[in-house]
Amino acid sequence: KQWYQRRVRVEEMGMSPDVNIDFQTAIPTLTHFAIAEICRIRDKSCYVISQNVDNLHMRSGLDKEKLSEVHGNIFTEKCPSCGREFERGKPSESIGMKKTGNLCTARKIRNIR
Repeated sequence: KQWYQRRVRVEEMGMSPDVNIDFQTAIPTLTHFAIAEICRIRDKSCYVISQNVDNLHMRSGLDKEKLSEVHGNIFTEKCPSCGREFERGKPSESIGMKKTGNLCTARKIRNIR
């Protein structure tokens, strides 16, 4: 059986998969590191478009200028006044660019998104 069939079977038995990793403790896979290395070597001819919100591409060393995160990044907040982005050490408690109450260190104002 395929891996996804085994997972469904485990769930059907009233059990859950053994893996339970939160965003803060997740680590990049070898694939994340390989993509980052390819982009480092190829420089201008590499760009990554990701649907992931987990920050693993950035943690693997991929340059932010070579990455588009279609659904955003739960570790990144943006000041609506100055446009500056801040990478946080923990996931945002807010989804959808809502005000977080955190301080913009550039403008010294609260409620960045």
